[in-house]
Amino acid sequence: MRRLFLNPTHAAFLLVAPLLGSCAWGAYLPPSTALERQVNGVYEGIGVGPTGRVPYRLSISLVERDGRASGTLVNLESRKTYAGSGTFKRLQDGTDLTLNLYEKGSHRANI
Repeated sequence: MRRLFLNPTHAAFLLVAPLLGSCAWGAYLPPSTALERQVNGVYEGIGVGPTGRVPYRLSISLVERDGRASGTLVNLESRKTYAGSGTFKRLQDGTDLTLNLYEKGSHRANI
């Protein structure tokens, strides 16, 4: 009969392995606040500006704990895309969101 020898380092690993299984190192953590789950998403509407009424699509993402906001605005007629980043603050009676929009590296608008 063959005898199985267990090295002390292997024994320690076998004891610690079940504990490491619950570790979330490098795992994706979903939005943790109710406000982030409520606001993050895609919105479509009609924008009114100097050139008239334009259909648009706004995709926005907030990170409440960092006070960051980012998103993209797409003009659905011309297919121009504007990337945006800015700040976000939760207030007593609402929220304060400032998003700076850029097209090809040039500042174009604020929301």
